[in-house]
Amino acid sequence: MPVHNNDPRANTGDYSPGPKVGNTPSHNDVHTPPREVHPSDAKALTVHQGMPYKMRLDIRRDQAFLDLYQKLYNTSGSDMKQTDLQIFFRGDTTGESQSPSEWLAAVFTQMFDPNLALFAPTPADGRVMHPSEYSGLNPQHLPVFRFAGKMVGLAIRAKVTLPVRLSRAVLRRMLLVEAVDIAFEDLMEDLRLFDLERHDMIVNVLEKEIPPGLTFSIESERFGAVEVFDLLEDSRIALVNEGNKREYVRCVAEWLLFRSVGQQHDAFAQGVHDIVSNVELSQGQGIEELDRV
Repeated sequence: MPVHNNDPRANTGDYSPGPKVGNTPSHNDVHTPPREVHPSDAKALTVHQGMPYKMRLDIRRDQAFLDLYQKLYNTSGSDMKQTDLQIFFRGDTTGESQSPSEWLAAVFTQMFDPNLALFAPTPADGRVMHPSEYSGLNPQHLPVFRFAGKMVGLAIRAKVTLPVRLSRAVLRRMLLVEAVDIAFEDLMEDLRLFDLERHDMIVNVLEKEIPPGLTFSIESERFGAVEVFDLLEDSRIALVNEGNKREYVRCVAEWLLFRSVGQQHDAFAQGVHDIVSNVELSQGQGIEELDRV
């Protein structure tokens, strides 16, 4: 059974210098409903009927993602699309609002910082980001992932290029592609680009002798504790043989790319689609075209 080995020295989800694990705002302590702002941190601007609603928000540049999350948590995607966000960085001497490219750049700097433990670089390429398994240590990580998706959706609408690339698994879920619908060869290519070492390990199962005692299960090591996951229902005692080894390899690839962070994938994709419809997102855009975003 292969070990999905996570470095126990990895970040635990501490949001320093911002909120700590468990202190990310929840429904009970964030009171920013759509089109409502707090006088202490935001100012609504009067506009003519039919014009986009404007909202002034003052945020810290180095905490841009978490500050906006706190202020816009309850704002629906529909309202967010119709709102002209007037973003001001605290301490900025110009006194002018930031352009979407400027404030989104600050948002993404924090959002994709591995120290936030939302996303982590893929083993194969440190420039490509994938949901972090450690994000689950923060009980509020799924709403945060959905908000992260909204920020990417806003970037797509504003034609702002992300400072990082997203893994092909993330892009496929953004396009609402299910793992089971991916051709075997494409799935293996996704895994090769995600983690070359693990790709080569499971390819050996196809091309060489099957290790004795190999079963349809995978071990995940985290902080010294090992947890065993069934790749199929109640399959940890099901032996891999010549007849089912291709199915085993597919199950491992699906686990590593999708199932191990399935909730994170879904929440992030939902946030993107709160801003950009699937028709808009997929129109003329395959995974390669979307990757260029």
